[in-house]
Amino acid sequence: MSFFRDRNDRRKEIFLSLVGSIETQLRDAFAKKNADGLINQSQLADKLGVDRSAVNRRLTGQTNMRISTLADMIWALDQCIDVKIYDPAENRLINHPLGPETIPENNVVELDRHRTPTASTSSAVRVSKIEAML
Repeated sequence: MSFFRDRNDRRKEIFLSLVGSIETQLRDAFAKKNADGLINQSQLADKLGVDRSAVNRRLTGQTNMRISTLADMIWALDQCIDVKIYDPAENRLINHPLGPETIPENNVVELDRHRTPTASTSSAVRVSKIEAML
């Protein structure tokens, strides 16, 4: 992507996280409505006044959507959107997908590197983390 040529990796991470989050939520919203029999790609395209192929490209991430296009897709699916912009240093407890710098130090769990975690050890780790937080 030429947008990231000679650019900061953090900038790329933020962009990819934002795009990935929006695309995932959009696909999930469509998939739920579609599974419930409420709308299909052709009906969504008719509501938006575009071809079905345009809707397909948007839902599969084959096109870069403008904010107005995203808003139209959200409107056509009868959904709402919530975007939060924050300084991770000020609110370190937010579940943030961009990296370990936002995870409080007391929530880090060291696993034995000589063993492969199993379902039971993973569950034990989650339980011990929850107990530690109580």
